[in-house]
Amino acid sequence: NGNSEPYDDYVVPSGKIVTSESDFGNSYKIGANCPAVKTVDHHVHHHNPVCNKLFGADSPLSICYKFVNPENYRTACDHGLAAGVKDTEKAIVTGYVASCRAKHVPVNVPAEFVKCENGPQSNNLGETFSVKIPAKAADIVVIVDQVKSNEIIYKELVQTAINHITTELNSKGINDIEFHLMGYGGEYQLYPSHYTITGKLTFKGRSPNLKFSEEPKAQPVTFECEHTNRFVEVLKAIYKEAELITGQTLQQRTYTEALLYPFRAHAVKSVVVVVGKPCAEGYLPGLQKLRALLFANKQISLNLVTPFNTFTARDAKHTKNVIGFNAHNVFTFSDAKKKPEGSSDLHADLIYDDYCVDFTLKNRGNVFVTNNFLQAKGPARKQFAQVAAHNIVDQMINVEQGLDCECQLVSPYTANNICEVSFSKEKAVPAKKGGHKG
Repeated sequence: NGNSEPYDDYVVPSGKIVTSESDFGNSYKIGANCPAVKTVDHHVHHHNPVCNKLFGADSPLSICYKFVNPENYRTACDHGLAAGVKDTEKAIVTGYVASCRAKHVPVNVPAEFVKCENGPQSNNLGETFSVKIPAKAADIVVIVDQVKSNEIIYKELVQTAINHITTELNSKGINDIEFHLMGYGGEYQLYPSHYTITGKLTFKGRSPNLKFSEEPKAQPVTFECEHTNRFVEVLKAIYKEAELITGQTLQQRTYTEALLYPFRAHAVKSVVVVVGKPCAEGYLPGLQKLRALLFANKQISLNLVTPFNTFTARDAKHTKNVIGFNAHNVFTFSDAKKKPEGSSDLHADLIYDDYCVDFTLKNRGNVFVTNNFLQAKGPARKQFAQVAAHNIVDQMINVEQGLDCECQLVSPYTANNICEVSFSKEKAVPAKKGGHKG
């Protein structure tokens, strides 16, 4: 009952304490048709050979025996097997490893209880295989800043684009499509959120609704001494700069978790990031850019849906016409119907300053200008979503890759297929006419 005292574990509804498991379990029966509980006699007990082997002298768990007594776990294993509880051994060793880890003993769940499921088939630890992509599967992680200003972007652009992405991928023969939704920001949110839909971390088709809210305003702390106030402001600035450089802002931690998502080995992979404000740049942008290289992954195409503080074309009449761009083309409202993939004509004319945009473009990415989406009206917004979906899909499938994969431990309890690119072949693209950063 959670109080760490064994003597009163078997409390029946009347409040009486009994010693028999049978009396305890059967006291909670409801209705005359409920069958009697079958229990194991604890007083005459023989260990199951499976449990003896699990916690025997040759077990990889044995280095922890001096720190965490395995007898209670062995007994629980016996009872679970006797009662026919599914996956008893795995549950027991996972609990034992957790207790050992709490005491800083470096043991892992034994290999026979760990499998990699993020592949075309289930794999045992250490098994290797190769795949070629694109094939028939796609994994897409969508990250959304849940600040209030993003609500209309999510509802009218992202949710619509997700439906179009599914349709576009289906037209390319990719029908096994899984989306994963992450959120950050908004009111009182300190950690990245992974959203479950009907109990699962993935969804297909229309994305779920999200709550959006204003970020809480920082409460100023002032002192009577002006020197103290200035000193506190300096400390705040140093702390903020350290967060940016070390990647400990909420936004950056969310990106890190997204890249650790267990993408399926045989799926084309993409991350779509919907931000509420441009990339924050500190006093040492060079270090930030250097750290950004850790996010580079040749297997994943990146997409950034972002507002710009400054975004113009040299010819001002083209500025509001831009839907987005990648390393090769600029997509515009005027070309959307005939050429949704855009053209390279305006590349040299774009003027902006955002290192997150540059990083996205270098990683098979697209950037979409939410300033222009918000200024557009009904039909134009639908056109924006269609163009965004078309180019997100195009960047996902425009590279043929071979992957060599191995089932590896990624935590003391779990394993995933970890893949390396063995070859990569990109589709032919038009030659760029010039730079895009002003």
